Amino acid sequence: MGPVRQIHLETSRLRLRPIALEDLSGFHALSTEPSVRHFLFDDRSVSLDEARGFIEASDENFAQRGWGLWLVDATDSDESIAPAGFAGFTRSDEDLPDLVYAMHPAHQGAGHATEASRAVLDHIFRFPGVKRVLANVDEPNVASVRVLEKLGMRLVRRGTDAENARLYYQLECPPS
Repeated sequence: MGPVRQIHLETSRLRLRPIALEDLSGFHALSTEPSVRHFLFDDRSVSLDEARGFIEASDENFAQRGWGLWLVDATDSDESIAPAGFAGFTRSDEDLPDLVYAMHPAHQGAGHATEASRAVLDHIFRFPGVKRVLANVDEPNVASVRVLEKLGMRLVRRGTDAENARLYYQLECPPS
């Protein structure tokens, strides 16, 4: 999968690269971090096989669409092994990009989620067929709601799933 590995994004403080199977242990550790799994996975433990499935789905999305999940490394951090977080897109039920992000507790509250998400949004809106991006969040996840609002995403509806009250957001492609 040559070209996919070439899609790297950078900001002033972050480096983002497509997640790969060799990142499985670090991605799994991040996914099972209590503060990450609490809202992102409804507090259930993510198995190694499930984490592998997320990476494989991301590879498929990159190959088919040019987008998926990026691992985020903070350039201002001494942590060289564990990722600072991840940001990117999964496919929604409407087959639209669905923004998802998570940061390790050591990188929460520093604006990394907003910065990484803005970089992946800038990337996705370069694709001519992408007119909007979706996101959803557990209503009590105030920090993630703030990120979505800082990104300019608009609340379009409230709902509930089996476990939680959810907020659904979207962002239209900015005019060129």
